[in-house]
Amino acid sequence: MRPFDYLHVLQPDYVTATAGLGVSSVRRPYGDDMGVRYNFDLQSGHAVQELVWFENNLLLLFGSISPFEGSIQHQIVSDGDWVHVQFQIDGSGEEMIGGGPRMETGAQSCLISRYPCGALIERQTRSAPHWRAVCLYFRPILLEHVFGVHDGWGDAPWAWLGAREEAARSMEFPLSPLELVAINDVFACSLEGPLRRSYMNAKAIELFTLAIAHLGVSSAHSKTQFLSRADQLRISKVRDVLTLEMDRQLTLGQLAARVGVNRSKLAMGFKYLFGMSVQAYWRELRLCRARELLEFERLPVSEVAAIVGYADIACLTRAFDKRFGVSPKECRRRRPEELN
Repeated sequence: MRPFDYLHVLQPDYVTATAGLGVSSVRRPYGDDMGVRYNFDLQSGHAVQELVWFENNLLLLFGSISPFEGSIQHQIVSDGDWVHVQFQIDGSGEEMIGGGPRMETGAQSCLISRYPCGALIERQTRSAPHWRAVCLYFRPILLEHVFGVHDGWGDAPWAWLGAREEAARSMEFPLSPLELVAINDVFACSLEGPLRRSYMNAKAIELFTLAIAHLGVSSAHSKTQFLSRADQLRISKVRDVLTLEMDRQLTLGQLAARVGVNRSKLAMGFKYLFGMSVQAYWRELRLCRARELLEFERLPVSEVAAIVGYADIACLTRAFDKRFGVSPKECRRRRPEELN
């Protein structure tokens, strides 16, 4: 199977020939040839992928597969250098650029990569009940257009993305609650035509900005003096505990004891690492998960409340409406046509 080139993803014949999958239907929800939605019939299930090019040379791709069978795919980078940002929601795998080191692409992660022209990328994905991801693909010049930097990058933590003729490079981060909200917005959009294009462009820039913010935080971490590397790893485990046990209301003291740091260091360090307090992160995590369960699995509100740790429907409804401007029942009812 020949390597895939993103520059031709809007051509159904090319997608069929390179992906090795039969395109069962093609729809153009943007009303032009610069946006397309593919449906694929698989032996074991169904897959869908939507792609749209914007005027600023930014490509947004998102899709889902259920169930997903592991595979090995290749991509070729043509016509100059490109930057790829992958927001992996469900599913996992590895990425290797030109025979370099392998980068893990785990569930609930963001992988930012800079591909030099001519690079060959190998992606290995693992079998999973569900696979869902959103990707951004753009030229390095986009950073100048968005951030207004025209006289050199200086010490900007994202400088390596825009530098010319550098070797391939990647960095991986856990997804933030803000990214999860924006990702769910992308999948839930029910607009059509020019309105859909405008909405998706705004969401692509939002995700782009949040991804670049990871690099700024990473740079700041390298200069920290009050957190050792061991402390950072311990505090990062708190995020894993909150994710796996989001239905339990653990105190700061309990969490600190679980990972082996004191309460004060956990409180300051968590906010330093993740940009919000432990309590705020836990609340955002639960609401984002509730929204996913309502929009994509259509579970009853009572069941969702129990899964994410709300005492009753009323408590979830108040918090959900305040965060998203819509009640859980309305969110579940207004859910658009399933992507898969």
